Amino acid sequence: MNIRDLRYFTVLVDERSFTKAAARCGVSQPTLSTQIRKLEEKIGATLVERASQGIIITPVGQEILEYARSIIDKAEAIQNYADRAKDPHSGTFTLGMFPTLGPYLLPHIMHRIQKELPNITVRLVEEKSEILSEMLSRGELDGIVLGEEPHDERLIVKHLFDEEFVFASTADHPLANLDRPLTVEDLNGTELLLLTEGHCLRQQSLEICHTAQAKQVDFRASSFPALRYMVASGIGASLFPRFSVIPPIMNPETLKITEFAQPRPSRHIYFAMRASSPLITIGEDLQRIIMDVAPMAKKED
Repeated sequence: MNIRDLRYFTVLVDERSFTKAAARCGVSQPTLSTQIRKLEEKIGATLVERASQGIIITPVGQEILEYARSIIDKAEAIQNYADRAKDPHSGTFTLGMFPTLGPYLLPHIMHRIQKELPNITVRLVEEKSEILSEMLSRGELDGIVLGEEPHDERLIVKHLFDEEFVFASTADHPLANLDRPLTVEDLNGTELLLLTEGHCLRQQSLEICHTAQAKQVDFRASSFPALRYMVASGIGASLFPRFSVIPPIMNPETLKITEFAQPRPSRHIYFAMRASSPLITIGEDLQRIIMDVAPMAKKED
């Protein structure tokens, strides 16, 4: 039994297909199939059932899967320790971001990470904030970027920047055609589209709605891309974070972005790591790069 075969097994479970798993592992399908059978022979149990529509993981396979993932993680941790002994600015860092920031912030930082940290491999995971926090505590992530401050004495938390909100609607919306700058108070009585439960953007928008006495439309989007197209289709208006509407992001032609007057509503963005993590140096490098693009989160006056 070796780590390579355990990795083949975990990828096979993830992909549920020998063809897809083989492509992801960079081997032929017969090679992958042979190694899985050898692994089953060494263990003395069937891990997956071969079916015409893919594979079905057996109860034994499900139990062994958790051990396999743990062994792989520990092996990678050992390699990371060895890499950092040679260079503290090298190794693999698994970074988690929430959906209403990650896809829009990454285009501004990835080229700098590749240029300034050439010996670091950054793996990116996109999940809701609550799930990211759980994954960080379990050691599945090395660091997370959140839209709310975590309160956990086991974590090192850094405030990165404040990201402003803009008002998003179609051009014919009354608030998009004021003869003066838009204020938060103008939202009083306005119906706004929000995301479903579990998204931090929903809670952040609700707080602004409460302050402005705006109303929530009883029609919620399950994802931010869906929310963007609902607004662009004229179904309603909403509040969008600034990174989601600035280049290189392409906005639908029917989407009208209206800026708020000062003080503009905003949300706080944080970076969190386990205080016990051996990757503190890499985490600090990533924080520095993210904070360098922080001015883009605010409108230049």
